[in-house]
Amino acid sequence: MVSEEPLTKWLFRALMGWEQLPRTDGEFSYIAVMRWGTMSSRTEDLRAACQKLALDLLTELLQQNLCSYVYLDNVLRLAVLLRVEGLGPLLIEVARRKSLIEPTRRLVLVAIIDLGIPCPLDFWSEILDFMLEKGVVRQSLTVAFLGLLSFSLDKALDSLPKLPDDPLLADSIVGALDAHRILQKDLGGDEFLAKLQPITSTCNPSLRASLNEFVESCVGAK
Repeated sequence: MVSEEPLTKWLFRALMGWEQLPRTDGEFSYIAVMRWGTMSSRTEDLRAACQKLALDLLTELLQQNLCSYVYLDNVLRLAVLLRVEGLGPLLIEVARRKSLIEPTRRLVLVAIIDLGIPCPLDFWSEILDFMLEKGVVRQSLTVAFLGLLSFSLDKALDSLPKLPDDPLLADSIVGALDAHRILQKDLGGDEFLAKLQPITSTCNPSLRASLNEFVESCVGAK
């Protein structure tokens, strides 16, 4: 149920796409809303209203498993921009619902990553294993791998042999590992190549080829 407070009601309508907002062609509603909040110096009020809408929406998702994809996307993206707090437990609970459709789960998982929400020890491993069992699309697998990588390099590397043979998925996985390598190097450590090399031979052909190329490029750049 949407709050009766005027700002919350307006925000609901704006994120549903029912309000006329000044924006450029193709601009998402949440960006226009964020700009309005910044220009009107109402960022704190906007954060509180966004929190209410997000909590309401996530609660409804637990009850019904269905919602407007565009509205959920706008609410969660705005929540990330505003660094809304207090969403962690519900986001994790929703993400674990096996009956949830994958595009919706993917939005929720991206929000968990972008908000930096601490997750239970086996959360990302469970999500990835469930997706592999269900045979979900590569976009969802990539998000799950990113979450696992942000939590534990060792667990992420251990998951590589489980991934399906898909050249586009392989490219996404290598991109995630490259970003992680750059970050670790900036922090003064580049040890993960030593952990990665023994695993490549156990991966599917597409991923093995991409990983070998990646390792060679990393070694050659030293």
